Amino acid sequence: MNKIILFGDGILAGPQGFGEVLLDFLFLHHPRAPVSSSIYGDKDTDYARVLRECPLHIIGKTPQLVVLALGKADIHSSKPVPAILEEIRHIISMVETKTKARLYIANVCSPLFAGEDAWGKAEQLNRGLAEVAISRGGFIDLHGCAETFLDEHRQGPGEKHSLHSQDHALTSLGRLVLADFAYRAIHWPLEPDGLKEADAG
Repeated sequence: MNKIILFGDGILAGPQGFGEVLLDFLFLHHPRAPVSSSIYGDKDTDYARVLRECPLHIIGKTPQLVVLALGKADIHSSKPVPAILEEIRHIISMVETKTKARLYIANVCSPLFAGEDAWGKAEQLNRGLAEVAISRGGFIDLHGCAETFLDEHRQGPGEKHSLHSQDHALTSLGRLVLADFAYRAIHWPLEPDGLKEADAG
């Protein structure tokens, strides 16, 4: 059985996050997928919490796949971007040295969550994330996904739907759009005994 860990803030975890829909996509396309999953986090989760709880909720579960999607609390905090990126590097190092898991980290979806006062910090964090090395896995460009969808949707002749509500929670469409994009970006552990040896690097 392959263990999947999802850890994030309100964009991924909780009733309005896309994490459950992401897992639904997995079982929709692979009904017999040999996986079990856990979702950790809430709307206030930041990278400091992920780093602090990594030994318990990630390392201790010996996962084959870890997906992180957060950043709202970080960009609205007083913590500078270099310090946030250093926390992310520590998380990556722990996951890569103490597990064999693939690790995917989503960038900050600023069209949905940042707010105009935090767009600059969100862009700076996303640029920094794109330059951080992950040897197994990669980054999920939720920011680009949301921007591309919204641009295309606005140009269409039909009625318009939002990806988030006034309180910046994801709508049902928002959860579908982000989950579909993330599902296609992830290399899922579908082998009975985890990833194939050729895919482990």
